[in-house]
Amino acid sequence: MSPESTGKDVTAGPPAASRTAHAHPSPLLSVHRGEARIFGRPVFTGDMSSFLDTLDDHAKDDVPHLAVTANVDHIIDLEGGSPLVDAYHEASLRTVDGAPLLWLLRKLGARDLHRITGADLITTTCREGAIRAWTVAIVGGADDVLEAAVRNLRAEHPRTTIVGIPAPMLGTPGDPAGREIVDALNELNPDIVFLCLGAPKQESWFLHWRPELPAAVYIGAGAAVDFAAGHKKRAPRPVQRIGLEWTWRLAQEFRRLAPRYLIKGPRFLRITRRTLRSGAEAGAPSSSTTVPSGTPPVTPSSDSLKGGS
Repeated sequence: MSPESTGKDVTAGPPAASRTAHAHPSPLLSVHRGEARIFGRPVFTGDMSSFLDTLDDHAKDDVPHLAVTANVDHIIDLEGGSPLVDAYHEASLRTVDGAPLLWLLRKLGARDLHRITGADLITTTCREGAIRAWTVAIVGGADDVLEAAVRNLRAEHPRTTIVGIPAPMLGTPGDPAGREIVDALNELNPDIVFLCLGAPKQESWFLHWRPELPAAVYIGAGAAVDFAAGHKKRAPRPVQRIGLEWTWRLAQEFRRLAPRYLIKGPRFLRITRRTLRSGAEAGAPSSSTTVPSGTPPVTPSSDSLKGGS
């Protein structure tokens, strides 16, 4: 499978500590010959079935891999130089989570690009685990939430080995308490790991502890554990398809999510206009990245910030 088809990088980037969003020579969002890119790194091309095949390939490697699921909140943070910049450079796989981001990249000319979310992956991966003999680990979430998520997923997929690993309170990604998680993962030796610590902590945690982690695919999944536990409900599929899942979540958790969706989220409109304008000025809307005034409004992502969920 080629890097272009899988989204896996074969070249190493500069040291993580040296990277910032503003210093990077590649645009934040772009499309090259139909392939969507974030900071010049490929976004996975293909549907969920293809992604599961790619997960299986990576899970068989002898090194740990990081998968990130890009949404509106991530893109806003990436523009501002968040620690997520390092994660997006180092990740082996990048998928599109947010519906508005999917619309924008398709508008730029991305082909065969599909929405693959952490919330969908946690259930789909557990289902697929019985066929591919995967051991699936879920790290993080409140203890009662993690317990409920594992119980629900085991009931739905009894032939898959699903293990919950509690996460202690971590002040920083490098907090020594994180070694408890590392030791538990090494003892389990899983194939797929869902990191539900919140973005960007979960991605930064992976980068810090990567030299000591067992080989597996680590997916930054934030609120996926809450959905699997049934503590939070996802919007109906029709609402998800039209990019309005964020309104559903806002109604459920207005106090917590209002700053994210109503104050921070609209900044994505500026990124959208600039990106489309850049593509138009380059004379190749399908191969540019950073867009025209007068572009149709884009609603904030339904799962905009998996991390804080």
